[in-house]
Amino acid sequence: MGQPKDKQRFKVLLASSREQDTAGLGRCLAALGHQLAGLAGEGRSACLLHHELRPDLAILDEGLAGLGAVEAARRMNARGPLPVVIISNNGRTRPSPGAEPAFVSAYISPPWEPSLIGPALAMAWQNHHRLRRLEGHVAELNQALDSRKNIERAKGVLMEQRGLSLVQAEQALEQEARRRRVSLAQVAQDVVAAQEVMSK
Repeated sequence: MGQPKDKQRFKVLLASSREQDTAGLGRCLAALGHQLAGLAGEGRSACLLHHELRPDLAILDEGLAGLGAVEAARRMNARGPLPVVIISNNGRTRPSPGAEPAFVSAYISPPWEPSLIGPALAMAWQNHHRLRRLEGHVAELNQALDSRKNIERAKGVLMEQRGLSLVQAEQALEQEARRRRVSLAQVAQDVVAAQEVMSK
């Protein structure tokens, strides 16, 4: 796997207290055409730099002092989705399925060679955005399910209030949606909300 097709260049936040890692990764990022936007020696300062710099991607040392890498990554992602790559101290190369937070997108370890790090960063970027798309799809499905539940509840309300059949209640909702030029889900939500207010 290589760089993204559009050869996207990342603005990278790097956090590590080990000079050999920061120096090696700094050279590697430059060789790959990425920008080293900020350098931190511990977790809290990394979070502050993230807030200030808004990087495209963060590389955090697994052994960060003060605030650990995963907690720092969690705080960064609480402000907005961010691909996070962890520098592994034990040679790990990938997150454990189901065992890592969703925002940990990849692991890297020495040697700091562009031919190795480039694909790892590209994979982290792709993994992160694939997950965001999946989360968006799940949110859409949940919204559709909630809308369907509201529509069924609204039909029940109309059947009870007006003595309508199921088909008549459905037709009444559709007619109201056309009249108001809004979605069926919106009409159903309004009917259910009105019923909840009346029942209090």
